[in-house]
Amino acid sequence: MRAILGGTFSCIHKGHLALLSEAVKFDEVHIGLTSDAFASGTKGYSLPSYEHRREGLTRALRSLNFANFRIFPLRNNYGESVTDPQLDAIVASKETEHTVETINSIRKRKGWKALNKIIIPISLGEDYKKISCEAIAKGLIGSDGKRLLPIKVAAGTENPSKLDGAREAASRLFQCKFELLPLNVPSGVSDQPIGWKETMKGAKNRAKNAFNTVANCDYGIGFESGLLLFGGKRFDIVFCAVYGGADFSFGNSMGFHVPDSIFHRIKKEKKSMGEVVSELSGIADIGTKMGAIHFLSNGLLERKEMNRQALLCAFIPRMHPL
Repeated sequence: MRAILGGTFSCIHKGHLALLSEAVKFDEVHIGLTSDAFASGTKGYSLPSYEHRREGLTRALRSLNFANFRIFPLRNNYGESVTDPQLDAIVASKETEHTVETINSIRKRKGWKALNKIIIPISLGEDYKKISCEAIAKGLIGSDGKRLLPIKVAAGTENPSKLDGAREAASRLFQCKFELLPLNVPSGVSDQPIGWKETMKGAKNRAKNAFNTVANCDYGIGFESGLLLFGGKRFDIVFCAVYGGADFSFGNSMGFHVPDSIFHRIKKEKKSMGEVVSELSGIADIGTKMGAIHFLSNGLLERKEMNRQALLCAFIPRMHPL
C-alpha cells in the first residue's frame, strides 16, 4: 500500500511527527516537500532552504525506523496526488482536509480511485494554539509545544472580582507562566445588559478591544454579566468571550434567578444590578467585590466563581479543535 502526504516542514515538531507516524504504517510513502519557489512569500518568518528541510525530514523518518520513502519537490497544492493513479491513501492534517477533497474530486474526474483519507487532528501546544514552525521560529514554543515565553492574556476589565476569577481560571488552564493584563476598554453596550445578544456583544467587544491594545497578545478575554429570560424569569449569567486574533470562543457561568423586585427596579430606575443590590445591602460597589450573588446567597457563593466558570468554559472549544 502506498501513501502520500505533503508539507513545508520548516522544522520538525510534534504535529509533524504525528503525521509521519501515521504515514509510516504504509509500505511506501511519497512526500511532497514544498519547493522554495512555491513556499516563497507564504510564511511570516525566514524559511530554511529546500535542502535543509529535506535533510530534517529525512532524519525524522529514519528516527521512526522507516526507510521506504521518497521525497519530491512540491510545486503546487496537489503534486503527485493527481498524477499517480497507483496511490492508495493520503495522510493530511485536519486543517488541510479541504485540499484532500479537491484532490479526490480531480482523481474521480480522471476515472481513478479516490485516495483513502487519513486525517490527523491538529496538535496543540501548552497555550492551546496550533503548534507551528512560525511559533517555534519566533521563540514562543519548543518543537514539543512547550511554551517558552509567558502567555499574554489581556483582560478587558479592571474589576477585581472579574480579575480574580480570570486569574484562578488561567492558573488551572495553563501549565506554564502567564501574564494577566487588566485593561479599561469599552464594551459598547449598556451598564446592565439585558438579553443574550447584548450580553455576548459586550463580552466580544471587551475581548477584541483588549487583544488589540496589547502588543504580541495571545488572548483577549471579555466578561459581561447579563440578565437573561428563561421560563418567564430573569437569570443573572456571566458570558465570557476569548479572542485569539482570528476567532472567538465563548463560555458562560452558572446562573441564578434575580428576584422580580430587583429586576423591576433595574428596569424602572435604569440602574445596574450591582447598583441596586449595593443599595439594598449597604455594601458600596458590591459588583467589584464578592458580587450581588454573595449577598443574595447569604454568603454561599461569590461573583469570581461565575467569572472563573465562564472563562474555563470559553476555552473548551480551544482544547478540542474538532
